[in-house]
Amino acid sequence: MLSLEPLLENELGNALGVSVTVSMADAPVDPSSLSAGERALRKALERSPKLDPWMRGRRALKRLLGRLGESEDTASIAFPNRRFSLTHSGDAAVAVAAPSVRGIGVDLELGRGPGAAAERLFLSERERRVVAELGPRARLRLWTVKEALYKANLRNAETWFTHYLVDDPRQEEGAAFVERDGARLEMRYASFALRGGYLTVAVCP
Repeated sequence: MLSLEPLLENELGNALGVSVTVSMADAPVDPSSLSAGERALRKALERSPKLDPWMRGRRALKRLLGRLGESEDTASIAFPNRRFSLTHSGDAAVAVAAPSVRGIGVDLELGRGPGAAAERLFLSERERRVVAELGPRARLRLWTVKEALYKANLRNAETWFTHYLVDDPRQEEGAAFVERDGARLEMRYASFALRGGYLTVAVCP
């Protein structure tokens, strides 16, 4: 997966108009590299199914921070985050970073994703019509789009996936927005087919 990083960074820069750094991991972090704070977080996840994805996520995040020339201690990083975002799916984790944005989000889905019955929970009526026209792959792609947009909004606790609307649901990259209480937040996203699924990154420029 590491060989995809430069390609994705180039494509994301072109699509989103900002420089994006991508770090991928398909193996867990070396436990000996964990800081004291990270070891405490790991201990809290012992015997939890979340431990394996967390360990892969730490590897991706640490590589990302190292590439940026920053401390690789991830213990203080919380999400949503203005600079960083992280996603897990299957045996993979992806971390992304962007400077000078109001928020960034990433989502990776390597499985089948939500079924048709769940569409009403995250798609608008217009988006559901597009899925009916294009098929299940469009549903999976739009699921990752909504997840990434949601993560990129630092005030996402006040929103739900159906509040995020894309200008053209047929397009794999483009503009989107969320509007709540009279305030409109403009966003951009870009999706890529990856290992039978989709990876989407969204930013609030």
